[in-house]
Amino acid sequence: MELPSNRWDPMSSRRTLSRPALLTLGLMALGFMHMACSSTTEVPASDRPATESDTPGGAPSPAEAATTPGERPERPRPTTTSGSTETESTPSVAPTSGPSPSGPADPLLLGISVHVEGWSMEDSDVEAFRRHRDSLLTLAREVEAGGGVLTFELSDVFMAAVVAWDDDVLAQLTSMGHAVAVHADVGGRGSASLAQLTRALTDKRDTLAALGYPTNHVSGICSRGPWVEAALAAGFTSTNGAVAYCATSMDPALLTDEQAWVLDCAGPGDCHGPAPVGDDRRLHPFHATNSDDWMLSDAEDGLLLIISESGSSIDCLDRSAPGEDGSCEATTADLVVFTQVLEDYLGARTPGHTTALVYSWSIGSLPAAGFGTDLVTAVEHAIDAGSAVWVGVDRIEAIAEGRGSLPSS
Repeated sequence: MELPSNRWDPMSSRRTLSRPALLTLGLMALGFMHMACSSTTEVPASDRPATESDTPGGAPSPAEAATTPGERPERPRPTTTSGSTETESTPSVAPTSGPSPSGPADPLLLGISVHVEGWSMEDSDVEAFRRHRDSLLTLAREVEAGGGVLTFELSDVFMAAVVAWDDDVLAQLTSMGHAVAVHADVGGRGSASLAQLTRALTDKRDTLAALGYPTNHVSGICSRGPWVEAALAAGFTSTNGAVAYCATSMDPALLTDEQAWVLDCAGPGDCHGPAPVGDDRRLHPFHATNSDDWMLSDAEDGLLLIISESGSSIDCLDRSAPGEDGSCEATTADLVVFTQVLEDYLGARTPGHTTALVYSWSIGSLPAAGFGTDLVTAVEHAIDAGSAVWVGVDRIEAIAEGRGSLPSS
């Protein structure tokens, strides 16, 4: 089974389809479409200044540059041998922790990582905070009503706003069964030292713990410096959201010619697309202990890296809606792509591996009411069949290491 290319740029222009045509495409491709059309309410520019994390694309790879706009670059077809899936161009890696190599594969772990960011004034503007908070709660309620789980990864400014306005939004989110974690947004440009990165990550973890929500999970930590070592030193044990910029910490001698383009990345915003890893690493979480060889790591413990669809924001999977030339909107068209990728992941599950499909989403741009309902409806066939389960992204580590049970679907 050929998986979608991890070098496909969601910012590419695509042929505009009518909404009825998109629904027809969903019916033909997936055999169902229960989701209603939805649109996105864009945050005013004065409320939501652009951030590096808001940038869904980045500097194109050579493969992207050679691709006609609207096309998805070809990925080498995975080959399956001895119960493992690996790309023909990627070295074999040690199996990740998971079920016994014999017998059926475990259900796909399905998670949505919501980066709660982009409202830089909400700790000093209570009305901006309330608009942001209320949108998050609407989405959370819709997803909970359909049995879904979101992981809200919090920025510094949002945590500061929770304190400033003495708000109970985190208690409301967790009471619905959703998870909270840290979106660090550190690393930036240049090569931060181990001490600098560790101090910054420790401060963010301590801030969330002081609010009553200790966590070992973090996103937004990539750097040219020792980001893996710093995350571990700060007490984090799992991460997601790895984008192409994460590869800049690799020893250049360990990068292939096709991957070496990342060394030219100036910062995360320039290379915010998917990390240049093979399908095995993308499908199955794995451990790393060093930043200079994390893409090839065969470590049995350390920092669990959940790569999956990092670098592809769920609201940017299809850019055919009117007005999406300069920004992304969460629409039914995005969910058509989402469910197609879901089917690929379901087909790629193998005994002996934990398989996880995780998308990131910056809220930032606010989804319209009803989109959360559409989201859970799009995957309910897999949930009902027991072939996938919703999880908080922070729980994937325990499940992958055999220390936690699968949630009931």
